[in-house]
Amino acid sequence: MNYDLMYILKSYRAFGYKFIDESVLNLVKKSKFKDFDELQQNLNICELCNLSKQRINTVFSKNKNAKIMIILKNPSDIQNKTGDLLSSKLVLEFKNELINTLNLSEDDLYFTFMVKCHSNKDIKPYDESFQRCKPYLFDEIEKLNPKLILAMGDECLSAIFEDFEMSSLETLHGYVLKYKKNFVLPMFDLDFVRLNPAKKEFFLNDIKKIKELL
Repeated sequence: MNYDLMYILKSYRAFGYKFIDESVLNLVKKSKFKDFDELQQNLNICELCNLSKQRINTVFSKNKNAKIMIILKNPSDIQNKTGDLLSSKLVLEFKNELINTLNLSEDDLYFTFMVKCHSNKDIKPYDESFQRCKPYLFDEIEKLNPKLILAMGDECLSAIFEDFEMSSLETLHGYVLKYKKNFVLPMFDLDFVRLNPAKKEFFLNDIKKIKELL
């Protein structure tokens, strides 16, 4: 089965379909939504999992022509309340670190989330919310087509390479992987680095490697 058809079938399954019309097999368009605006409108009213009940705001990046996509795990409590990506101090500091170290502009960066709604508990790859949100993420990757994807944490890496058994970030961080036409750089999660200061040097070195990929 080719990749496009496999993607379509997995997307329908993630959105809750158990049976499909045979016409689905003739689909050639991978993207469920025609553009970013339609995708975001659907996220605003999405009720595919219970996390929608905790959603106050969805958080979107405005930089639709960015060359770097940064995939974070899910919105923090403050991001959920404000709808502002940069209301998170960790994200703001990381954005500034990328801009200053790599001599980039803010327009070069597109931040998104593996799971689009805030959660009060830790989210794992086998959780319903993780599975239901993946089609949104793949649609974003398809539309943005970034030169580089930063997968922040084990779960975000698992979301991209769902059909492969991946080693932990302790092994893979800083190594360049390939997802279709896009480079993927696994990196430690921002909260993980905050709680494990000994990893900060590795984290900063991984950021410097981005220069070689742009």
